[in-house]
Amino acid sequence: MINKITKNALAIIFFYSLFFSIVSCGNKQSSNENEINQTINETIKDAVPDYTVGEGLYTKHCSGCHQNNGEGISGAFPSLKGEAVELNSIVNGIEGSVMIAYKGKLSDDDIAEIANFINHSWGNNFSEVSTDDVKAMK
Repeated sequence: MINKITKNALAIIFFYSLFFSIVSCGNKQSSNENEINQTINETIKDAVPDYTVGEGLYTKHCSGCHQNNGEGISGAFPSLKGEAVELNSIVNGIEGSVMIAYKGKLSDDDIAEIANFINHSWGNNFSEVSTDDVKAMK
């Protein structure tokens, strides 16, 4: 699976190559340069992962227990710092605990967004979670 970051990285490389090709050929038309620079800036912006949707969903559904800072509450709710998300726990809940299953409450996309926010917040740097990963847990 080629993820969004990989596609965007390839696009950045393409646009930089195009830009430098135009500049090195001496074709310095200011309107073309402006268009290329604008395209490069937009592509770079798109290449940076955006976890704001996941952050909003996390705040709404998870922060009450795991806190806004992901540190949880000692002895009650585990910290999410330094831990890759346990996708099965989000999807199917944890029997005998207060961790509910979200598979019937949130869409697969929403669960993936939350998982990716957790995996890339508070110093975490873990793998991306896809909607297909969520479906596989059901």
